Amino acid sequence: MCLRNLFLTCIVCSPMWSCTADEDAGKSSQELDRLLTLIRQTHALPDNTTVRVETQLYSVSQPEPVIDEAWEFTANHVHRIQRDSSSKQWRRAETRPLKSDRLCSDLLAADVRKIEKSQTTEDGRFLVRSLYSKGNRRIRIVVGPRVVLDLRVNDSGSGFSEEQATAFAILYERVSSQARVAFGKFPHQKKLFDAAANGTWPKNTVLLIEIDAWAFGNERVKQKEAWGFDGSHIYRVQPQQSDNMVVYERVAQKPFDSRKLAAQLIDGRFYEICTWAGEGGAIFALTPYRLGGRFIHIEVDGAIVHTIGEHCAGGGYGQTQSEALTRLFETLARQARSAFDMKK
Repeated sequence: MCLRNLFLTCIVCSPMWSCTADEDAGKSSQELDRLLTLIRQTHALPDNTTVRVETQLYSVSQPEPVIDEAWEFTANHVHRIQRDSSSKQWRRAETRPLKSDRLCSDLLAADVRKIEKSQTTEDGRFLVRSLYSKGNRRIRIVVGPRVVLDLRVNDSGSGFSEEQATAFAILYERVSSQARVAFGKFPHQKKLFDAAANGTWPKNTVLLIEIDAWAFGNERVKQKEAWGFDGSHIYRVQPQQSDNMVVYERVAQKPFDSRKLAAQLIDGRFYEICTWAGEGGAIFALTPYRLGGRFIHIEVDGAIVHTIGEHCAGGGYGQTQSEALTRLFETLARQARSAFDMKK
């Protein structure tokens, strides 16, 4: 009997009985362990398993959600889902083909067990690596009728420890970006491709890059810098964390020719890196660093619409992908250092 059939048999043939909340939680935990073992071997979701991703994010100044999306992943498809206005139940509105191998790799690389254990409803970290201060994010895994994993953050206090909040944010962005690509709804993608072709930079768009990384056992071997780029200037910026929000304060600026910036992002495989899974846990490839994190953000009209990055708390990419991120980051950072006459 193949592993997948064996897994399904265990779920379908289990006897039904009433149980306490602790017993039910124990069963969910055991089924999650079986699921993680299975996908580690098969690199695919079983047929009776779904992964649901939901988000509603608000900016301080807008009453309507800036981002409002929900996706459901199955073995070979991704579905755009929405709540029925009358029953309030989720229903599948659109479907696209999508293999689940990358999703499975993301789940394994993120160590969802470790994220789950840090979940709290008291003073948990909320939207780490985000400009949003209101809303919610959720990742649920359902096997048959049973919810075996439910990770969530919201502005009412549910969240994670600082380290695992970062891991959850990276996992969420990697998983949701796969759905956006499948549905052709990648934030700002068409404008960047058009800008690359025309030698321009989109209006009201800022590219932000940041790194805070150091070598294992030697904090003197480190790199810490943050820069912003728009259509006419490079900015030295300072990330500020306040009330679960990251604000990039501009502290200095220099003139900048942005005609090649969009092309550098595209040629640097920005949108391909977005959808790559954490296959091998490689971080900071081609560098001496092993601790910390680095990120590249695209900001439109003051809101970050997409982020790629890696952090020691949230796993990494495969070696090839991490090398691509290193090359892209350095291509961008060198221009900023040159403009400010600074060395690495």
